Amino acid sequence: MSDEKNSKKDKKKLIAERLVEQQKEARIVRKIVFITAIAGILLIGAVGGGGYYYIKEALKPVDASSEKTIDVNIPIGSSTTGIGKILEENGVIRDARVFKYYVKFKNEAGFMAGDYKMNPSMTLPEIITSLKTGKVMQEVVMKITIPEGKQLKQIAGIIAEKTQQNEEEIFKQLNDKEFITKMMGRYPDVLTEDILKENVKYPLEGYLFPATYPFYSEKPTVEEIVTIMLTKTKEVLGEFRGRWKKEK
Repeated sequence: MSDEKNSKKDKKKLIAERLVEQQKEARIVRKIVFITAIAGILLIGAVGGGGYYYIKEALKPVDASSEKTIDVNIPIGSSTTGIGKILEENGVIRDARVFKYYVKFKNEAGFMAGDYKMNPSMTLPEIITSLKTGKVMQEVVMKITIPEGKQLKQIAGIIAEKTQQNEEEIFKQLNDKEFITKMMGRYPDVLTEDILKENVKYPLEGYLFPATYPFYSEKPTVEEIVTIMLTKTKEVLGEFRGRWKKEK
């Protein structure tokens, strides 16, 4: 039993190591993009009276004296960026971009899907705490298991069998450039520009983490399935990167 557990850990580590290796060359570029993004926020704020003032105001509650209750729904598989947009659209925070970078700087994670009762008077720490204690809205309806070592074509077959969708159509979507670009935007730390090189036959090959995934509808879309799988890949990469940093 112990050997089996160690074997699973070793396989998990190997998968993570391969993914990290593919991304080493893109680290510097990502840092520059990150800094540029913050500079962009400061520049926008400067137009209205100073970057410092803009950020400071954006971190404050929307309305500190409000007693209004706002129903907010966070869908399963939402990214930090997606959550920020939802909160801004519902009038719970002032700026989704500031929320995103605040979460990054604070190293916050573990946000849960669900229905929330929020208030414009809530501070960012209060909102983050609330998002960590949410409950999944529905019971698990089905599970999809992706065994280790499966190629993209085989993964498409597994998804088709479980969701009763057309395998060729699923495989086509998994390789659709527009769809892949959309996923790259959601997971820049996982999917880099390298996957779009001419010598890469199937861009998502090796990035959909092998695991058992729960779903809350009988026929989840391909986008929903891939989103959850890439979220898992991101979590595993983050876990191993943290360990490697400590070891260094």
